[in-house]
Amino acid sequence: MNTASQPFRCLVLFVSILLLTAGIAPSQERLRWKFEDNQTIDYEIVQKMNMHMSVQGQNVDTTMDQTMNIGWHVKNVEADGSARIEQTVRRVRLTMKNPFLNVEYDSDKPDEAADEGPAGNFKKIFGALVGKTFKLTMTPQGAIEDMELPEGIEEALPKAQPGFAAPLDKESLKRLSSQANIAFPAEPVKKGETWGDKADVKLPFGTMVMDNQFTYLGPEERDGRTLQKIQLKPKITLAADPDSPVQIKLKSTDAKGTILFDNQLGRLVASEMTQKMEMDLTAGGQNIQQTIDQTMTMKAIDGRERK
Repeated sequence: MNTASQPFRCLVLFVSILLLTAGIAPSQERLRWKFEDNQTIDYEIVQKMNMHMSVQGQNVDTTMDQTMNIGWHVKNVEADGSARIEQTVRRVRLTMKNPFLNVEYDSDKPDEAADEGPAGNFKKIFGALVGKTFKLTMTPQGAIEDMELPEGIEEALPKAQPGFAAPLDKESLKRLSSQANIAFPAEPVKKGETWGDKADVKLPFGTMVMDNQFTYLGPEERDGRTLQKIQLKPKITLAADPDSPVQIKLKSTDAKGTILFDNQLGRLVASEMTQKMEMDLTAGGQNIQQTIDQTMTMKAIDGRERK
């Protein structure tokens, strides 16, 4: 055996391994929504909020729990994978409590809610919303196009007072329809890669800018399924309208969340977000300090489509 040739052979082997591994890119995932004709997908959105207000030395604490059930019905899927979807709010349950009120509302039991006061307002809002169908087109990347609001819904909702936001206006209704949605980059993503989307929301007291940053954290096993985990880091800023009778200054905001997406089935499985906001409000000559702690979770009720 020629031992003198062994170092050369080792060098050749080492170079060959380098050449082979040089072409191997880090694991990447092309994240895409997938739809089928006549699918039905159900989501449940739970929002829990604790709000602390200080008004002229008096402290008021309010808690709110809201559960909303939303159904997607895929009417048809185009050749490019885009889907025409009819989205319906099936049910809303809400409780709100503070020292001055105790409100409970269930859209499945509307007769149990009062017709006047805060309970009556919720009854009007959700009564106009539940059972109505929003029509939209969603691309495989998750972009929402051609959204149509239910006919007459804007007229049926309570009107806003001057300088105050309406409980649900056209823009907030569109955002409501987008809660179970996430948009993905055109190219495959690797672990640690970040992308974002940005939206300007015009309000009676200014313009709110929502800058959502998403980071792909890689695959995660949950209940025998391989899901793709995504980190969400929203950033919120507010440009106040100096002519508004209500002046709001955001002192601080902190929000973070995670999303679990089933890339094999092509749909969102679950998400969770926590958010804390501190703000100062001035209205009618009164100064109000407000702190809001909020948690929102969302899940596909069965994790898969229901035919």
